[in-house]
Amino acid sequence: MHIRTCVAAIALIAPMTLVAQQKVQLPARDKILSEKPAVVYSIGKEDGADWEMLSGVRWVAFDARDNLYVLDGNNYRVLVFDATGKYVRTISRPGQGPGELMAPTGMTVMTDGTIVVSDGSRRAYSLFNSDGSFARNALYGEGEGVGGRLEGLHMHPRGGVVTQIFPLRKRGSGSPGAPTGERKVPLRWINFSATGGSTLTLYEFTEPSIMPKVESAGRGISVTTLPANWTPPSTFGVLPNGGVVVSDEAHYSVKVVSPAGIVERILERPIAPRRGTQKDKETFLKREAESISQTARLSSRTGPSGGSTGANAPSLARLEEMLRSAAWLDVIPVLRRVRSDPQGRIWVARTPDDFGLYGPVDIIRADGAYIGTINNAMLPAAVSRTGRAAFIERDELGVEHVTVKRLPATWQ
Repeated sequence: MHIRTCVAAIALIAPMTLVAQQKVQLPARDKILSEKPAVVYSIGKEDGADWEMLSGVRWVAFDARDNLYVLDGNNYRVLVFDATGKYVRTISRPGQGPGELMAPTGMTVMTDGTIVVSDGSRRAYSLFNSDGSFARNALYGEGEGVGGRLEGLHMHPRGGVVTQIFPLRKRGSGSPGAPTGERKVPLRWINFSATGGSTLTLYEFTEPSIMPKVESAGRGISVTTLPANWTPPSTFGVLPNGGVVVSDEAHYSVKVVSPAGIVERILERPIAPRRGTQKDKETFLKREAESISQTARLSSRTGPSGGSTGANAPSLARLEEMLRSAAWLDVIPVLRRVRSDPQGRIWVARTPDDFGLYGPVDIIRADGAYIGTINNAMLPAAVSRTGRAAFIERDELGVEHVTVKRLPATWQ
């Protein structure tokens, strides 16, 4: 059944409302957190048992017992490990049948232990019981998609999940190359039920208009769209009280949104976005090209499932060309991404000067208390209730790993 929008509770929701909004000014100078997390275990090998070879890790999550769930996207499966890193089970496989995955893009574990996987090709959420058995599919709303690798699904503390909902873009009237126009991207709390489920909007992002690139493609035309380079990311995390934190500005601005969808406070630091230079553009494109090349190398491998593990080289070459010919905004956004954890901390990744994977990461409490900054770090993909963090990493050979670390007490 389709997820339906819950109308009865809309009166309780006020997306983007700035009632009783408080601005919190954080310190200008970084307080460096020098203590390092301790490695608990790591998963992923170039060659080994079936479950040890990862390809295209889309998302990771912890449950209440510190069990780790890894969405191994190119192998169309979820791998489960216990608190010691011991392999427990594999959930799902590639296919179009019940309980099989076609194009998994996000995953989380709900409070009741249900595993939820968003499947873009099926256009549905696949729900699995805590023992790994298939429960059912819940279809996306008509004409909608959900957030993928960068944002994925997040567990809501009162059940269900939170995700970005992407309405299909409406092309401009006239030629296929007309601008698409802005679109609203709601951030929704989805509660699953036996009758299909319901959704409530917690926040609404605005995506900028896009000028498509039109090319000849055999007998017809090919239309490809990408946002302008340096477009501020629409990124979010879910707080323990059911509210969310969001960032969608070029300057340093993190909005703390209540469970009722009201922006209660805005956390700011006096770090201004800087105007991009030609050297910045070259550095940015070099980093993007390296990422695309690494993806191509991984995609040429065949995973344990025996199928192709990703996009083909020509499509990646076209994407690289699109990146080079896309429009550029004038300034480089200060923030790259935000996350939150069960302890109520907000993790804020700032854009590094070299646009690499690692950069400064601020840790803040939802009330605006600044804990400190970690230099040359990356955001954890997931944090457990007991203070473990999982990081999706690649070694110098491009082999994917998921490393679980114990966070220092000084980071509280």
